[in-house]
Amino acid sequence: MGGLRNLKFLDVQNNSLDRLPSELGRLTTLTAAAASRLANTRRLKDGLYLERNPLPDPFPRLIASGQPAATANVLAWLRGELDLSSLSANNASANEKLPIPLEPAIERGPSFQVTRGKYDLIADPEVGEFDYSAQETLLRRLRKQVALLQQENLKVGNQHPLLVRTIDEYALLISSPLAEIDVLDVWSVGTSVLAQAYAFERQDGHRTISEPLEPVHLALLIEVSRLHGGFILGFPKGLELTERSDAARMAPDTARIIEPSAFEILSSFSKQRRLFSDRARGLADALEAGLLTASWNTARVGHVSYVMLRNFLIAAGKTVLLANDQSSTAVGGILLSAAIQTSGLTPEAAVQLLDFIRANTAAILSFVAPFPELRAWVEWMINHFDEQEKKTKG
Repeated sequence: MGGLRNLKFLDVQNNSLDRLPSELGRLTTLTAAAASRLANTRRLKDGLYLERNPLPDPFPRLIASGQPAATANVLAWLRGELDLSSLSANNASANEKLPIPLEPAIERGPSFQVTRGKYDLIADPEVGEFDYSAQETLLRRLRKQVALLQQENLKVGNQHPLLVRTIDEYALLISSPLAEIDVLDVWSVGTSVLAQAYAFERQDGHRTISEPLEPVHLALLIEVSRLHGGFILGFPKGLELTERSDAARMAPDTARIIEPSAFEILSSFSKQRRLFSDRARGLADALEAGLLTASWNTARVGHVSYVMLRNFLIAAGKTVLLANDQSSTAVGGILLSAAIQTSGLTPEAAVQLLDFIRANTAAILSFVAPFPELRAWVEWMINHFDEQEKKTKG
């Protein structure tokens, strides 16, 4: 480690480190890189990051001031060049704002913007050429079979409410004229339709499906899922999204880590009426149903769930960043009006955002754990809430 003289960024946060090798002190490039960061930019995140490790004193004091001083202090201490008495008594409070991490990249898929005071999915109509006649024919057939499927669903509403809700959401999305179909929405909810068809066809004993569907009912569900596949792949964007999700499949270990927390967050997400639009909650509901009835990687439902939650957490962080930039604070759980008005959230939605983050903190941190940039972004957001609450209580 001591030979990595060109290393500019080392993130070992959230580990079980209780000591550091003195050789780290040789990595002076880390200090220079941290010091050269432009103030309040999210372009780079250079330096040494040690937060949330069980390191003994004086390390908590050395990193308390944030970057770039944290990197400089730790490396100087490891080299034996730092006198602890020289640390400023005001070191911990010298940086009033928490250092802002690199903003994670938005993934292609369900994304969010504030519309009419709530987080809503970004409308993403189809762009590009497609066989209009073939798509129109498929859409008519799809609508007809979905209507028949909804009739069959009436018989099993008590046994399989998740299937009913998913198909109803899908039926609503394909009710628009072909030229107005939101391919992203149909593709997203369609992943849940595919997942449920897969699960019922194979009757996975490890999942919560307890009663099989009648043969006619199951045949309709399978037909709808296959019609959806043909329909969505007929759009250039649908084909692109499908290929992208297949290429971005997660490692099995990562999927196992985030699946339980993703399900928990989606379950809470769909209940936040003041925070999310009906369309956004409908997608969360459909994805929750897909995760409950089938495995994470089935029919891409896991990938879409990951993208949706990732992109929402990035959007939520931007709202908090706006409040931070405007020197707003959280008072009694409410972001002050300047930040609310600029972000577009209603006061009620701002309250619910804070409550949502607080109520799901453990699940959110578990979900972002395998993704360093997203984890740093979310931890900054949560720490910002904590710091502002301390100020208001103090």
